[in-house]
Amino acid sequence: MNDLPTPLTPADCDLRDFAFLPLDVVRLRDSDLAIHVTGEEFRCAVLLWCASWHQVPAASLPDDDKTLAALAGFGRAVGEWAKHRDGALHGWIKCSDGRLYHPVVAEKAMDALKAKLEQRWKTECARVKKHNQRHGTDLQIHDFDTWVSLGCPQGQVLYVPGTGNASPDDKSVNDAGHSGDVPGNPPDSPDSVPGETHSKGQGEGQGQRNIKDNPHPPSGPGWQKPDWVPADLWREFEALRKKRKKPLTDRARDMAVAKLQALQDGGHDVKAVMEQSILHAWDTFYPLKSDAAPAAAEAWSDAV
Repeated sequence: MNDLPTPLTPADCDLRDFAFLPLDVVRLRDSDLAIHVTGEEFRCAVLLWCASWHQVPAASLPDDDKTLAALAGFGRAVGEWAKHRDGALHGWIKCSDGRLYHPVVAEKAMDALKAKLEQRWKTECARVKKHNQRHGTDLQIHDFDTWVSLGCPQGQVLYVPGTGNASPDDKSVNDAGHSGDVPGNPPDSPDSVPGETHSKGQGEGQGQRNIKDNPHPPSGPGWQKPDWVPADLWREFEALRKKRKKPLTDRARDMAVAKLQALQDGGHDVKAVMEQSILHAWDTFYPLKSDAAPAAAEAWSDAV
């Protein structure tokens, strides 16, 4: 496999919490796929794009006909899948990890991954800002690109007070996830920002601290709501989740905001989307019912 190209998305590219695959209507309509393959092959191709979005790495598929047959809607009928394989796999390429990748789906996956990491980075920035406000410190977090290059550390992330961002060469996070080896910032010092509690899986069990200070916090510790999300509706949504005994963790908040962002990018009014979920006591956000047809059309935006 040495002559095969490098995988088009990172091995840990996981978009299973992203419900929407962005596609381009015009690009799809005018593509070779839409013009030259059969209707059945086109159907299989669309199903495979969707399946690849929630594979890990995202935008990839296993090069295995039994699995591909199932993902394309043929179940165990591998022979029937074989009749449509070439057209259904139009545009897919095999990479050095032995998996199949679609360049355009991979392009969209990388955009979604960046958006996901940017939201996580903003959460870290908010945590550090809150720490500085509480303790009168002047800790700085890495810029986004440096933070990504360090492996997207969460919790104990940086920090030389008053000197700006540390360089990528500064070992601000050790393998255990605690700050150390940064001059003037030993582990457990007052200039270390406490990390999140991971008594459960990543993102679970959060939002349990500071209960004595505020038994009904509107959002989790260190989590900051984006300015474009209406504050009053967000509080109502949080209260609804809590009433249904499904309180939001910080990770769940990030996922909910990502859904709102995707719906907004698709032309939906965020306020109306949130009001709809509150009205129907839904646990998450969905396209507006009155916009079902436009939403379905926009769901096919860019993966040929």
